[in-house]
Amino acid sequence: MAKRLGDILIEKYLITTEQLEEATEIQCLYGGKLGTSLIEVGAIDEDKLGFVLSEALHLPYFKPSLLMQISADLISLVPRQLALKHMVVPCKLQGKRLFLAMAEPNDLSAIDDLSFHLGYSIAPVVVPELRLSLALNKYYKRKLSPRLITLGRQLMTGGPQARTDANARQTEGEEPISGLQEYRADVLEKGAVRSVADLETILDTADVAEDAPHPEAKRDEAWPMLGDQGSGTDTLSDSEYQELTTLGTQQQPDNETEVEIDIDIVEEPTSPREFLSFCQQISKADNRDDIATCLIDYLAQEFAAGGILMVKGHQVMGWKATIGTTPVIDFDRFHVHLDQPSVLLTVAESKSYYLGPLVETPVNQQLTKKFGDQLPATVLLIPILLRGRLVSIVYLQDDIALMTEKLAELQRLVSKSSMGLEMLVLKNKILMS
Repeated sequence: MAKRLGDILIEKYLITTEQLEEATEIQCLYGGKLGTSLIEVGAIDEDKLGFVLSEALHLPYFKPSLLMQISADLISLVPRQLALKHMVVPCKLQGKRLFLAMAEPNDLSAIDDLSFHLGYSIAPVVVPELRLSLALNKYYKRKLSPRLITLGRQLMTGGPQARTDANARQTEGEEPISGLQEYRADVLEKGAVRSVADLETILDTADVAEDAPHPEAKRDEAWPMLGDQGSGTDTLSDSEYQELTTLGTQQQPDNETEVEIDIDIVEEPTSPREFLSFCQQISKADNRDDIATCLIDYLAQEFAAGGILMVKGHQVMGWKATIGTTPVIDFDRFHVHLDQPSVLLTVAESKSYYLGPLVETPVNQQLTKKFGDQLPATVLLIPILLRGRLVSIVYLQDDIALMTEKLAELQRLVSKSSMGLEMLVLKNKILMS
């Protein structure tokens, strides 16, 4: 059986077990590939990650910075629809052989489909998920999640380098990667972005929201890099991930009025069979989206409108939402910071539910516009905590009497959802090595 990425990185003394556990938890909560989470926590830089992926998959590696400098003629070889279908970006053409950076470089059916439609022999290359996402946004206007936008901005502003607790275990004679300085020098070259303002012209933030048999390769030797060999090593590191923090002040903003409800928390839900089915689905969830889908489907049968939001540090991002049983389009593009008065800030600070009216603040209006033009009379928000840390918020709109009646049941649903997320984290930690 092929070794897992985390095992390989630990064997090479590039990350620690603690860093792998932290990144695994973030991956379970926020999705994406493990490599992106490792970059996010500052455990490894993008260039070293790419080399390790190259070794593991026995595929060529394309320098991340060069992926942002592909010519228009080369990009035109792959139509937008095909690029987005298979998540690919062309990076080099040699005769009839087209090198493609691919999200899934081992997907033979995708390679066959690309070869058939493009008329080239396809050669997959390895690029970390973060850089590929930025390139797809730049060339094909694929929308970025708020999380990737934040990481992209950190790349451009030169955030903190990777943490050095694993670097102390490097073998003698190995040159440490100083990615930040080299990356900043690279982005200042002609044609590269120079500032966050320039980044905004590259990233499409207005809408925010993998040929031939693989040849043999030595286990510990990366394949040659494609691209300009004369441009030197170009390594980089992302800003250190701001870990999910405890926000726990109990004081609420003056402009939010909470309605206290005297209710028996041990009250049984009105539909025991449905609740049991919900619990069974949560226990079988394979990923975070399974849990979100299970929860939102349950809520959609009971309430006029509702959604689930993810909380990461001091940011809140949309996840899934419905009006009745109709999904809210682009709810995952919702993104705000917890630095202005809002009902979201109230829940984040108190870590308890909020049931009451909404004040017309900019953030509140931005949230409610996802569900209609009118400000709802009453809303209910319930935090989802993971070992005491706020990771998600359930948001509901409906009649206050119904939400009051269902509050105890909702708290049980949220509790089971929290258990489901923790089970995912533990399962992935068990399987990671």
